[in-house]
Amino acid sequence: MPPINTYRLKRELTKLGQAAILVAAILIMLELLLRFVDPWGLRYFNDLLTIGNQYFEPHPERDYVIADGNYRLSYWRVGIDDGTRVIPSTNTEADCDIVLLGDSVIFGYGVNDNETVAYYLAQNFPDVHFINTGMVAYNSSNVLANYEAFPNADAYLYLIIGNDYDPPIATEGEVFVSSGNERLPQLVRYVNFAIYRGENNVNLVDDPHTRLAQDVGMLRLLDEVDTMASDERVTLVTFDFYNTMINLIEERGHEVYEVSYPPQTISIVDAHLNPQGNQALAEQLTPIVEDMVSNTCN
Repeated sequence: MPPINTYRLKRELTKLGQAAILVAAILIMLELLLRFVDPWGLRYFNDLLTIGNQYFEPHPERDYVIADGNYRLSYWRVGIDDGTRVIPSTNTEADCDIVLLGDSVIFGYGVNDNETVAYYLAQNFPDVHFINTGMVAYNSSNVLANYEAFPNADAYLYLIIGNDYDPPIATEGEVFVSSGNERLPQLVRYVNFAIYRGENNVNLVDDPHTRLAQDVGMLRLLDEVDTMASDERVTLVTFDFYNTMINLIEERGHEVYEVSYPPQTISIVDAHLNPQGNQALAEQLTPIVEDMVSNTCN
């Protein structure tokens, strides 16, 4: 057996150690970069768990709301006053009250109080007091409860989303079940998301073509839309790709305004609108609100 060259062995081990240190340094830098930049927006899942499992509280009339206060999430802030999203630009002394009804899109998921669609509408209508009752994960039953909780408004705008026919959530216990991924290193989460992307990202822009008119959730939504639309103060709005739902609502004799979903979304993971998207949606809603103000507030 030839003698071991200790010098060569030490040199090879040194190279191996240096390579390991370099790889570890690169992985640490990638981890820190992904945590700081988060280019795909995986923090969406962390925020959803925080809102649903820490901030929601039951409400006797409105099913559930976020408790009053100011909240700092991963990259955005939320102000809640009297159970509704704060709108810094609205005129609280105005004689005309318009209640905004809907789920996370009207709520303004992922953006600050001065970047929501409600904020931009309030800027366009300084003589109107807007009340943003939108809330994360609301369905049509929650929306109906909010409509009934604000009976004295001059007008109501209900932005209908396809998942409004989903079953209601229960606020007791864990609202959104954690997968445990949020506790993993960010680098591991990104690899996991790249593999299972189709199962992880939030999608707000699918037309429920597979939903039949006999579907329990769709029938419930249609019945609750009937209740609200029987009030001439209520205006229905939805996105133009919801062809099935639009046809079913119109078959019941209700007018539905159609708008386009802006392309400016928060991230690859999160299809909610970013500040520019909220502003673009507000521009589409502005002529609809003008008609509401003209027909009801005057």
